[in-house]
Amino acid sequence: MQTGNLMRSAPAAKSIAGDAPSGADAISLSKMSRTQQEQTTLDGDFGRGKQRSRSATVQNIGLKTFYLENGVWIDSEFKESAKITETRIEFGSEAYFDLVSKETGLGQFLAIGDQVLVVWKSRVYRIVK
Repeated sequence: MQTGNLMRSAPAAKSIAGDAPSGADAISLSKMSRTQQEQTTLDGDFGRGKQRSRSATVQNIGLKTFYLENGVWIDSEFKESAKITETRIEFGSEAYFDLVSKETGLGQFLAIGDQVLVVWKSRVYRIVK
């Protein structure tokens, strides 16, 4: 009798497993899921009074989160309304490399790109091309 029960339950198990994607479908779903995880839709203030309703690229580095906006990686801690002292430095310049050598922990955040806005030790550093 147990053999008969196994035979009856096998088709049910097969139909459940048959619903799960496999092969190319599974790879496609995995890629789509990863893309969705890497993108975040931003709605609301974002610290500068502008409304956003589009996808933005997000990068986490250490304990900081950066959002790519118009080619600039912006530290999520940045709030224009805070009126923090801002230092503007050209990417790759002598001042840029002096800053990286003096502020050793800052380099990991500047490595994200050639245009970065980062809050570091109560200052804002704006790296420009």
